[in-house]
Amino acid sequence: MPGLRRSSFACAGSEERRMVFVAGGHDERKNALRSTLAYDVAADAWVRLPDMAQERDDCRGLFARGAFRVLGGFPMAAQAQFSRTAEAFDVAAWRWGDVEEGKLAEAGYQRTCVVGGDGRMCMCRQGEEKMEVLLEEGDGAWRPLAHLSGDVKASLQMVAWEGGLMLWAPGTTEGPKWPTSWTSKAEKGRV
Repeated sequence: MPGLRRSSFACAGSEERRMVFVAGGHDERKNALRSTLAYDVAADAWVRLPDMAQERDDCRGLFARGAFRVLGGFPMAAQAQFSRTAEAFDVAAWRWGDVEEGKLAEAGYQRTCVVGGDGRMCMCRQGEEKMEVLLEEGDGAWRPLAHLSGDVKASLQMVAWEGGLMLWAPGTTEGPKWPTSWTSKAEKGRV
């Protein structure tokens, strides 16, 4: 990857566009970055994109509905204070949209935020009593899709898989700590 050496950046690919997008992260001095790049697979070349509006270290990248979405993260001035904001790069228009305030259901590292088969985001978070999986609604609100077993206290990873979602999480019962998994199949094309 050309330019600064970066770590903890957002990354997502588009099969349709045959491109891999990279944004944010931090440089070798731990300075949060706004810069973005795309790797064009067909041309075997890197392309510089316009900078994001905000610095974003430890952010998450997703590709959905024709846009590279960069979620959460934090700026240099607010180390480890994750935001609930998001920015989307519209590939057809080749520009960033406005920063979406309060886009995420919760601030934090967004490793469980994924795009479902219908293009909406899903994420996992600690609910009032149990871990829950949330689905993004059209108006920007989030609704619970599932409540997980009481043994699940933290989520490790979630992926879209075979028309549903798969979540890996550590159990908290006595004895060996084996990961537990939960799968959800799409309901009539949803998720």
